[in-house]
Amino acid sequence: MLSQLHTNLLGSMLTCKAAVKTMIQQQRGSIVNVGSIIGLKGNAGQCVYSASKGGLVGFSRALAKEVARKKIRVNVVAPGPSASVGPGHILTGLTWPPCQAVHCL
Repeated sequence: MLSQLHTNLLGSMLTCKAAVKTMIQQQRGSIVNVGSIIGLKGNAGQCVYSASKGGLVGFSRALAKEVARKKIRVNVVAPGPSASVGPGHILTGLTWPPCQAVHCL
């Protein structure tokens, strides 16, 4: 549980912290965090993953508001399930849209 939170949320937060230092000096920049549709909608059996990706959305929105005056944009992309096509794989219908963007600012 903690390793998933460290990877999906804390890792992204620390990476943003390091990147923002340089971007503030340059007075511009763009950050794109990778979330998940699961973080927006939830999914049975994936509570920790959903919380970590949902937390990333909240963090990104707050960070976007903090750094907007420095001309730094922060966004999240939230991919959904994907189908693989190849040997032994069957393309099936998807129940969620394949990608959704969360516009933070």
